[in-house]
Amino acid sequence: MQQEIETIYDYLDSVDLLRDAIGTEMKIVLFSVLQGLADNFAYQVVMSKPGNNRLAKELKKLVIPHVTGLLSAYRKSARSLGESFAGLVLSKTTKLQKARGMKPKPDKAEEKLVLNLDSLTDVYVIELKSIARTLLMGGLSGKEVTKQLEENVKNTGRETGTYFNAISSDVKSAIFQIADQAAQEAFAFENLQDAMRWVAFFTKTCPDCIDRHNQIKSYDEWASWGFPRSGATVCRQHCHCVLIPDSYPVKIEQPLPRERARIE
Repeated sequence: MQQEIETIYDYLDSVDLLRDAIGTEMKIVLFSVLQGLADNFAYQVVMSKPGNNRLAKELKKLVIPHVTGLLSAYRKSARSLGESFAGLVLSKTTKLQKARGMKPKPDKAEEKLVLNLDSLTDVYVIELKSIARTLLMGGLSGKEVTKQLEENVKNTGRETGTYFNAISSDVKSAIFQIADQAAQEAFAFENLQDAMRWVAFFTKTCPDCIDRHNQIKSYDEWASWGFPRSGATVCRQHCHCVLIPDSYPVKIEQPLPRERARIE
């Protein structure tokens, strides 16, 4: 059974490392984008009137293509991890039929990511405008306020850092979503989604996941309850549980201890 457990560990570790890689690259890309427009952007924040969302729209036009482009560059690797994991699981559960002929279905990771980016960018611009108004009301000149906002953007101040981290987190979540979908497509292709077991790990495991550990439901039932990383549990997108066919020969009474893999 240890080999079967290691298969799950390896999948989670591999996806975590890929998520860390795209998360780090995402922050570098965002930093580069905002560095190039910091001066003019800060000035526009100061001069922008309350309720005017033109600045947020302009920022989205710059940021969203970079984010979705990076996700596209990592999509193939994420799917490959999910497919490889499913292949190892299936090799222990059933004689493979014709999985090699399986056509991948479009995922909604990018669509969900763009929706979140839209909201995150609105909040970021609103926060900067709020800072600008507060400083202006405190007696600082427009030039002095612009300089402070430039520093926030260029040196990744609290508001800019929060914006970067939120986008990075969403992109990392999208990677797991793509990998998970690839695995579940393979299980569905082999007609193994009628009985799916939830397996939890002690990696800051939340109470919801501990409660779900070892529960068996159909894939459609889990869709109603909420998949791992879908936001249905306390740990939300930070979940490190997996859904595997019940026929996979691993029976785990208690959630397994696991140290999350990280890029050194």
